[in-house]
Amino acid sequence: MLLPFILIAGQPAAEQPLRPLEWTLPAGWKEGGAVTGGWSFVLPDQRVLVLSSQVAPKERAELMTGMWQSRSGQTPQSLISLAKQVMTPAGGALLVRIGGKHPVDAAFLMHRGLLWSLHSEGRQAQLDAAFPGLDTFVRSLRKSEEFERQLERLHQATLRGDAQASTTLAGILLDGRFCKPAPEAAEKLLEAAAKLGNPLANLRYGELLLKDRSSGAVDPQNAYNAFKKAADGGLAQGLTRMGCLLINGQATGKQDAELGAALLSQAADKDDPEALLLLARLQFRGGSLGELGRKRLEKAASLGYPQAQAELGRMIRDGVIPGDKNRAEQLFRAAILQGHAGACLDLALMQKNPEDELNFVLLALDRGDKEALVHLAALLLNGRGLAKSPLQAKAVLSLASQAGSVNAMIVLGDLLEKGPGEIKIDEAAALVEFRAAAAAGSAEGSYRAGLILLGSGPEQRTAALRALKDAAAAGHASAARRLKQEASLP
Repeated sequence: MLLPFILIAGQPAAEQPLRPLEWTLPAGWKEGGAVTGGWSFVLPDQRVLVLSSQVAPKERAELMTGMWQSRSGQTPQSLISLAKQVMTPAGGALLVRIGGKHPVDAAFLMHRGLLWSLHSEGRQAQLDAAFPGLDTFVRSLRKSEEFERQLERLHQATLRGDAQASTTLAGILLDGRFCKPAPEAAEKLLEAAAKLGNPLANLRYGELLLKDRSSGAVDPQNAYNAFKKAADGGLAQGLTRMGCLLINGQATGKQDAELGAALLSQAADKDDPEALLLLARLQFRGGSLGELGRKRLEKAASLGYPQAQAELGRMIRDGVIPGDKNRAEQLFRAAILQGHAGACLDLALMQKNPEDELNFVLLALDRGDKEALVHLAALLLNGRGLAKSPLQAKAVLSLASQAGSVNAMIVLGDLLEKGPGEIKIDEAAALVEFRAAAAAGSAEGSYRAGLILLGSGPEQRTAALRALKDAAAAGHASAARRLKQEASLP
């Protein structure tokens, strides 16, 4: 039996993927299922533990040297308080306790040259007391000999020209959960399997063609052709991908929203959760979600699609769809279990306890969500869960702005323009941030840039009015009102 392919888009595979690690679960523990980069486990008290191979390079370096940068902005300190085994590239495990005012507990282990992390959703004071059985669990982790045998069988089948084996092996090389990622080798395997007519290979090859690759530029036309072959082979996701390219005008260089929506409907009829979610979004943007849109969103969430679970949770939380806050929280938690970073921030917003809010923000940061930096900056500005520090908030926002967060650009620009606390007023720097946000399509960025330019002297008036017109054209009401005021001036 071949190893099931790990779906890149994050949807669950038809079969549970064979694990490169094996373990013995303590009494009362249950497997929560596969998540991005690893697996989740549900403890007897319903807390969740995640085993993940996705650890940032900086964290990896600090852990390997026995140091961890405190995520609350404090001075770096040695945080290893409990070492059960020695971490080496060959294997081993290490339990650490992150101290400070807001401790966040975690465990780390090395396997096959990859650093894996175990972390909890909530803050716990002591790792051993907080997770009864964790020591036993970590000690039980071992290399799966069956995985090694299956991997070799896949390799041999690939050499014989087996398209399914090539597709599966490419998925492993792209996933990076089991070995060092090798995208170039994976692309060659997928291209060969796609030429042999494998539907899943065509789907994944098309997805690769839409990304920046060392082997070539983005190629939407050939991606569309690959998606069509996947759809012709019976994969509803192929229809979804074709529909998206047509709606965005990428397939032929000309937008065809009607045909794109029709293809999405065909995929939705086959219960493709992504198509169901996209159709619900299209309907909601039209002014009203409607009964059909709600049913599609509910169906996508019930199929376990984390993006739909998070979106449904938001609509319930915000009153767009009837429902209580408990159900919204359950949906966010379900999405978090599957690695959805944005749901961590959604759940953070629902917390009354500042420390609980901080913990979910940190979890989103662990998962690489740059918007979590904006939320962390807000906590620092307001002294919620952390010591109040506008300067640290400014530093965090700078990181988020550099990472491309438009929200961070706006908030940082506002801080630089107004200069609260120890922050010095710097309108020139604020203008840079607002213009960066405007260049990313933010009407608020255009509006705020226009206001600064209006106050910079007559020589900037033309540029100021242009920025205000851009904001007004994007529907910014305050910009439209200011333009009228400026037009009435002598």
